[in-house]
Amino acid sequence: MILRKEKCIVGKSGAGKTTLLSVLTELAQSDSGSIYYDGKDIKTINKYQFRNQYIGVIFQSFNLITKFTALENVILSINSWHQRLLLKAAELLKSVGLDTDEPTRNLGSQTQKEIMDIFRQLADE
Repeated sequence: MILRKEKCIVGKSGAGKTTLLSVLTELAQSDSGSIYYDGKDIKTINKYQFRNQYIGVIFQSFNLITKFTALENVILSINSWHQRLLLKAAELLKSVGLDTDEPTRNLGSQTQKEIMDIFRQLADE
């Protein structure tokens, strides 16, 4: 059984929600200060391990990694050791008519939106 804690960050537009999440996931660097998780400065934790084990973010805007396939982009958004989710990702991609090996640079905007819907479905798993 996987126990999961969910938190919600709310605030007005421009309040810094996306900036906070970007700093937490090390997609951006803070100008000052430190962020601690479980007593450890997150800068001392391997950022990939931290993302895989402790935090998941689905951003409003998205950028697929064009040299990766659709399946590889989905895998990046989930914890890699969840084989059930990987199989579900492949199933969902096929359900929208995607070859799991197709590079995302070949996809239209509607298909990219369908992939984002898959991210959201997997996040609810």
